[in-house]
Amino acid sequence: MDRTKIEHYVPISYLKRFATPSNSEQIWVFDKSTRTSFQTNIKNVACEKGFYDTPNESASSQSTEKILSAFEKYFNKIIDLVITDIKENRQLGPEYKVPLARLLYTQIIRTRRARNKILDTANSMDKALHDIADGIRVPNGKKVKFPEPLKADKLPMVQADMIFSSYLEKGVKKFTDEYVWIIGTNNKRMPLYTSDHPVVMDRDPEGPPNIISVIAFPLTPEYMLILGHKSFVEKAVAGDAEKIDCLIVPM
Repeated sequence: MDRTKIEHYVPISYLKRFATPSNSEQIWVFDKSTRTSFQTNIKNVACEKGFYDTPNESASSQSTEKILSAFEKYFNKIIDLVITDIKENRQLGPEYKVPLARLLYTQIIRTRRARNKILDTANSMDKALHDIADGIRVPNGKKVKFPEPLKADKLPMVQADMIFSSYLEKGVKKFTDEYVWIIGTNNKRMPLYTSDHPVVMDRDPEGPPNIISVIAFPLTPEYMLILGHKSFVEKAVAGDAEKIDCLIVPM
């Protein structure tokens, strides 16, 4: 079986929803480092060589890549059904919350930005532990022992564990239980765009620091999935947040 060399952390099937009108294989890209924009093949963006490969993985297994590829086909069908439901019924069917929540959680965890964040957090915790240990007196002058710091080559396994373990269902439950779901429809001439980390999360500066207030995920150039934490939405609308759940609102 052929080995996948270039692995996407944003699905090609999703990126194609934002392809140029004249060519479904091309997409406009804005390079944040060089501040330039250009067209390129969708296969060239949001990907890296062997991104999900693990050190001890056989050359033919690529288990994470294969499972995510199967997920992507399922998620692509779900987005198609959601868009059809929105157009026909002018609302988001509640039955789509769980599959969309799985899509959201998986997409949040699987990107390069998420991987960098995991490593940064692990390094910060490791430094904090060593700083604390420096002030602890240990009998016989022995040093406090800590686990080995998280290394970059272990990160694919960490991400896979976060996606394929109980963390997934915990994330799904959080999204479905604690958030109001809204579909934003873009009525402006400028279409919505996506990125290599397409799920955007923000906190209310006046709210609890441990709560993500708003989560936004563009489904197409026309529609955006928006999740608002119930505490944040109730404060914003000064009323019952459940009344606007699953509604379509203009942006």
